[in-house]
This record gives sequence, structure tokens and C-alpha cells, in this order.
Amino acid sequence: MTLSNKSSSSPSAVNKIVVAILVCAALGFIDASYLTVSHYFAIPLPCSIVNGCEKVTTSVYSTVFGVPLALFGAAYYLAMVLLSVFSLDRKNERSMKVVAVLSTAGFLISLGLVSIQLFVLDSICLYCMTSAAITTIVFLLSIRFFRPFPNERKENEGDKAQEY
Repeated sequence: MTLSNKSSSSPSAVNKIVVAILVCAALGFIDASYLTVSHYFAIPLPCSIVNGCEKVTTSVYSTVFGVPLALFGAAYYLAMVLLSVFSLDRKNERSMKVVAVLSTAGFLISLGLVSIQLFVLDSICLYCMTSAAITTIVFLLSIRFFRPFPNERKENEGDKAQEY
């Protein structure tokens, strides 16, 4: 499957979506990496717009088995970057379907973490909210890759016709 042959929209439109996902994921990787480095080196986070970064990033909810959630976020964003680059390089849309699935999981996890910030910790971390916003944007951009593509529909209809 290729990006150019399988999409119902023009190849350049699909490529623009992939590039937008790539840029967002790269920004998310920078944000999550900064939070990870701050965690391991005990660097205080400057939080001038909102108050609560330190409360959120040092809470019991900020780690899983001693590993900061930011490290998981950095790995998530790195996977998104690599899958997007692979998709652009190989013109393979299957990798973008993986991005769509991962972004759905990322969105749901972000939704839960934002809820914890707002309703449990009663604090907001600007860096965490930036990550949540980026994850939401990537999720919204990737929804397009959940739909079957025209050639896939034709192949599936051909398979059904042969079954009868």
C-alpha cells in the first residue's frame, strides 16, 4: 500500500497530514524529553504562566514503578516520529494506521492524566498540558488513517464476491 495510490484525497494532502503529525510528534518529543531530563537531574521546572508544575511532576501519579511518565511520553513521540518518517520515505500507509492506533491510546491516556491534574491534584503543569494538546492534535490528524482506502474497499468487495 502506498500513500499516493491508496488515498481518496490527493497524495500531497496526505503527505501534508503526515508532515503535520511528524512536526507535532517532534515537538512532543522535545517537551517529554525535557520533562524526563528534569526528573532525573532534579531540575526545577520554570512554570510562569500557571502554578503547579512541580506539584504535578513530583506527585505519586508522575511515575510508574519509578519510571517517569515523561519517559514513556518521549518513547511514544519518538515512535510517532519514526513511523511518520517511514511512511514518508516508503510511501507506506500501514505505518500511519499504526500511528492512528497509537495516537488513540495516547489521547485516552492524556485525557486521564489531565483529569488527574485538574480533579485530583488541583494543579496544572504547563509542560504536561502542552503534551496533552500535542497528543490531541496528532489524534485528530490521524483519524483520517482509520478509514479503509479506495483500493482496499475494492479488494474487500472482490473477496466477498468470490465467497458467494
